[in-house]
Order: sequence, then C-alpha cells, then structure tokens
Amino acid sequence: MGAGAKKKKVFLQRKAPGQDTSGDETGGPWATYRTAGARIRSLNGREKQIAGQLVPEVTSMICINRFNGRVKPNDRVKYGERIFDILYVDEKDRPWEVWLTCKERVIV
Repeated sequence: MGAGAKKKKVFLQRKAPGQDTSGDETGGPWATYRTAGARIRSLNGREKQIAGQLVPEVTSMICINRFNGRVKPNDRVKYGERIFDILYVDEKDRPWEVWLTCKERVIV
C-alpha cells in the first residue's frame, strides 16, 4: 500500500498525565500527539449484549506511515467523530508503515 492510499486524516491521541486531589497519578484528558494520513478498513462487526441491550462492536485495521515515535496499545485514534481504541500495534513487517488493530467505540 503506497502513501497515496492513505487519504483519511486521523489524530493519534494519548492520555495526558494528571493527578487527582490526593496526588495519585491519573490519566488526564486525551491529547493529540500526531496527525497522520491513514487507511481504515473495517474487518468485522458483531453485537453483544450488555445490561440487557444489544451493543455493536466493530474491529478495524488502520494503516499509517511510520514516524519517529511509538504508537502504544493504550493510545487511541480519532477520525472525525469516530474513536478507535488501539488493541495491537504491528510495526515489524514493513519498515515504512504501521498497522493498528482497533476496536471502534460505537455510541448507541
């Protein structure tokens, strides 16, 4: 997949460090640390039951160009109003790109 195929603008985000009133470490608000061109491909979708309601769950692959830095599984990707939690980062197969396996947060 060449760089021209990555036409969607996504924001890689990480929780900013923070502290609660007692001084304990907590995750602060999400902060964007990189903008990237990406290709997003939905892999599968299903519904699961949570508290008596059917909730959709979508798994996607997101491909971005490699950069000087690391994407971590506890980061997330934002594309428009869509939020993707990163489950797995694959950066070993190709030296020019990074593949992210993500679960999309679907708001019902």
